[in-house]
Amino acid sequence: MSYNGIGLQSVRGSATSGHIQKNIANKISKPGHYESRKNQKSLMSKRADEAKQSQNKREAYKQIKSELTKHEQLRRIEVKCMDLHDELEEQGVEPDETKARVDELRKKLNNKEFDENDAKSPTTTAPQPSRKDKQLKEDLENENKNKDGVFEYKRRYTDKRN
Repeated sequence: MSYNGIGLQSVRGSATSGHIQKNIANKISKPGHYESRKNQKSLMSKRADEAKQSQNKREAYKQIKSELTKHEQLRRIEVKCMDLHDELEEQGVEPDETKARVDELRKKLNNKEFDENDAKSPTTTAPQPSRKDKQLKEDLENENKNKDGVFEYKRRYTDKRN
């Protein structure tokens, strides 16, 4: 019983069935296995670096956005002050009084903008959940309680030796 020239010519006297098996104990790993694992590790480290970079970009964008909104608010205040200044000049009000009124308006608007920013800040309390949200939460909790009974261990027999 030979297969492709491998094995015994005859099974007589060998005390075997003559079945031929593949020898997996002498298995040689595929060439390039170490390099592929090394490439996977480097790829994972690159992905981690990219994630850190994207997080840094998001933080930079947030900072830029806050600076731009602050600048926009200041620009609106100055536009209102310039409108008042132009109106007072057209009415013929003295320059000293015009300057005083414009400064008063600027302070008033700055305080108003400051108060609005405090109200919008994330340090304020979170909004309270609506009745619908509360009901959904209660329903989920009740459903989970019902599922807990499924996984309870129930003893099927008792020990009669005692």
